[in-house]
Amino acid sequence: MIFRQLISTSGACKTYIFGCTEAGELFVADPKYDLVNEIIKLAEDLGDKT
Repeated sequence: MIFRQLISTSGACKTYIFGCTEAGELFVADPKYDLVNEIIKLAEDLGDKT
């Protein structure tokens, strides 16, 4: 199981990333534009581990 919480530096917005390592799938809830690159990097890093 994957669960990460990212907090935006430009406010109190929290982005949640969760998914299944076995299925290799992620879901992003409430993404914030300024976190897009961080979300993509995290997804790529997690993809290398599955």
